[in-house]
Amino acid sequence: MFTTHDPKGDTLYGADISTHPKFQRKGIGTMLYNFRKNLAIRMNLKRIVLGGRLFNYYKHANRISAIEYSRKVIEGEIEDPVLLFQLKNGFKFIKVLPNYLYDRRSMNYSNFLEWLNPYHN
Repeated sequence: MFTTHDPKGDTLYGADISTHPKFQRKGIGTMLYNFRKNLAIRMNLKRIVLGGRLFNYYKHANRISAIEYSRKVIEGEIEDPVLLFQLKNGFKFIKVLPNYLYDRRSMNYSNFLEWLNPYHN
């Protein structure tokens, strides 16, 4: 929750970003992620963390767990536009978070992801 924000913390939390469907696949999302990375570098933050919805999990939830779904996306067996986009932008999968958000598509699950600032000292 944003109510626990620590202005002296070492982590930037990435809240929602989205691009209007008419403007998707034009590099706007990557520009927004790069802006976040540049901000973390300028502020000498250790990392960026974010939660990413399991966009297509509802299609698989009756057969596999959320962690298995995420693993299959990472291994290229299932397509999930959110997780694939985050991985493409340098974020690393850490774990699955249950009851992260109310979202029917994700069955309320989220992936927890991290980007480490290579310039942090």
